[in-house]
Amino acid sequence: MDKDSDSEKKDFEHRLTEVTAKLTKLNLTYTELLNRTALLMLDAEINEMENEGLKRICDEYDLVLGRIKSSLEEKNHDLAKGMQHLVDEAKNAVNEAVVEGVRYQKQHQARKAVIEKLKRDPKQKEKKFVYVCWQEWQDNPERYASKAAFARDMLDKCEHLVSNKIIEDWCREWEKPNSAG
Repeated sequence: MDKDSDSEKKDFEHRLTEVTAKLTKLNLTYTELLNRTALLMLDAEINEMENEGLKRICDEYDLVLGRIKSSLEEKNHDLAKGMQHLVDEAKNAVNEAVVEGVRYQKQHQARKAVIEKLKRDPKQKEKKFVYVCWQEWQDNPERYASKAAFARDMLDKCEHLVSNKIIEDWCREWEKPNSAG
């Protein structure tokens, strides 16, 4: 193992320890930690998609430039006509790349806006509260006679939730194995 990779590994472990300490200080519930992890994973997916799009754009540029170089290396009487065709092709590739870049940027902004909206949505906060209450109910099943009774109590306690059925659907989802709340 060389010195650079050993140093990078130590830097990574140090950074990991710092981030873990910060998360521990936040005293997050399991559900909050999962939600934050999900948001980070979504953001990473968005970044990965953007990187793939940019790589495709660079590959298109490389392809067009390779064609131009090949054309210049060929000595034939139709060089001017071929060059004009390649220039037109390059212009089209650039235009398509710009359009695609704008599309990726809009998608990224839209996803970020949705994530921010969910972070601020009072119903999402109340859903977290309902999930905590549901977990407590699972520990003390005598608290409620049924999902419907639980849902009615949650509606009384939550300002922004309005549907018994939705709360009961959440309960059914949380009852499934491997449900993250």
